[in-house]
Amino acid sequence: MEIFAKHPTKKLSSGGFVLALNTEARIDGQAEAMLQALHSRSTGGIKNHLKVLEEKGAENFMEKFYVGYGHKSIGDCGSVTVFVEGISMLAAKAIQDWRLYSGQEASTRYVDFSKQKFLDPTKSEKGGKILEGWRKFYLDAQDPVREHLKKQFPRKEGENEGIYEKAIMARTFDILRSFLPAGATTNVAWRMNFRQFADELDRGKNGSGAQGNVS
Repeated sequence: MEIFAKHPTKKLSSGGFVLALNTEARIDGQAEAMLQALHSRSTGGIKNHLKVLEEKGAENFMEKFYVGYGHKSIGDCGSVTVFVEGISMLAAKAIQDWRLYSGQEASTRYVDFSKQKFLDPTKSEKGGKILEGWRKFYLDAQDPVREHLKKQFPRKEGENEGIYEKAIMARTFDILRSFLPAGATTNVAWRMNFRQFADELDRGKNGSGAQGNVS
């Protein structure tokens, strides 16, 4: 779709995708990193650096100086937000298993996962039946758990009914999310600076980080 054309997007074999957000700001993360790098290597002042940016652009700056010359500190000066959709909760944990991870995941406490796609690594009929069995349990248990919670925590006099019902529903999801299979698909928002992304993805090349597990 046209609305997504401006955002770099990579489809995943699982049916999901990874999208790097382009805010369309005139000075994006790469350009901002370039300005800070110029500022550290020249006393010409920010107005002069902006002129250099205007004339030369920042398109190849990170490739040349960050990758080519190994100036890793430049990577701390720019950041990007990446949206990953349609991956398993297990893959989401691989992304988040990094001390510098910053972001959000679809909340299993507030979102009903009953209609989410469940990824089956075996791609077999038996595997599909097992996953659908877990889905059925997740669905069938919601009403009994909700009724039990209402008995355990009855609505107080004067308490807003709508807020009470939302709290009961959230607690129900909170309990039952432990029964969702690790293959349940989810969405992750992922924001870090360029160096942090590079370090984590390098770690993933050995199969221990997000790159080795994202799909």
